Amino acid sequence: MAAVLIVDDDDGIREILHFMLEDEHYTVLEAGDGIEALNILKQLTEPLVVMLDMAMPRMDGASVLRAVDADEHLRMNGYIIMSARRDLITEELRTITRRLTIPLIPKPFDMKHVLDTVAKVEQRLHSEQ
Repeated sequence: MAAVLIVDDDDGIREILHFMLEDEHYTVLEAGDGIEALNILKQLTEPLVVMLDMAMPRMDGASVLRAVDADEHLRMNGYIIMSARRDLITEELRTITRRLTIPLIPKPFDMKHVLDTVAKVEQRLHSEQ
């Protein structure tokens, strides 16, 4: 199973997702914002699933996606956007998400949808290796 990086500034959301994904036997990493996430992602040698919140302090999800779009090493991972605010998904981000095949999970979460989406992204990662 692939590891999952949860990137969200809300401790409670990271905790809920962490426990839920661990129960499904995923290795789970956490980052509180985009800066922490990019620091983790730049050190990786194996792809992982990244669950990325859009609204965060210091560096938001949109800035992370722009960095991913510009860096081939970062594109080895599978990304999932999490957001309660569809207004944060600009046309530029829609273009990036289409090009990189990034699904959106709306908040509040439907836990079955979260697990299904993570599994699909993980499966796509394995098929691309």
